[in-house]
Amino acid sequence: MAQGLQPKDLQPRDSRRSSRSSDLLMALERHQLPPGRIVLELTEGSILEMSNHVANQLRDLRRQGFDLAMDDFGTGYSGLQRLTELPFSEVKIDRSLISAIDYDQLQQAMLSAVIRLSDATGIMVVVEGVERSRQRQMLLTLGCRHGQGYQLLAPLSDLELEALLQSQITPEA
Repeated sequence: MAQGLQPKDLQPRDSRRSSRSSDLLMALERHQLPPGRIVLELTEGSILEMSNHVANQLRDLRRQGFDLAMDDFGTGYSGLQRLTELPFSEVKIDRSLISAIDYDQLQQAMLSAVIRLSDATGIMVVVEGVERSRQRQMLLTLGCRHGQGYQLLAPLSDLELEALLQSQITPEA
């Protein structure tokens, strides 16, 4: 993370401050980072409490190039309609919705519907908690191409992450 821009600066409770979006833009400008490199993740629960003012700020940030992700989708009381109320670029499906996806037809049908809706609206789906190879295979069968979890990659230390990123850089990049 850029020096001077700390995770505590982006806490949901702070998003009620009217100057938060301009603070964020100034921090990015100061560190010469384009907004397209930043994904602002909002939990499903925080979206339920969101005021119109904050929703408008998020729409403005999206217009300026930031990506918005709804995190922990499926843990709150929102429906699929919430995906249409803000210009999300990504929805992160909570691990609780895929715990039995490799054998539960209802979970398969629900996730399939979310994937189809997201594909139709241009929203990327990321599934959290992919722990078993059968889960991974079912997600691929349903059309989900993005996931997080031990089945895909275990957590890495700073040094391990740096080495992984360095190995991905090609001379052309």
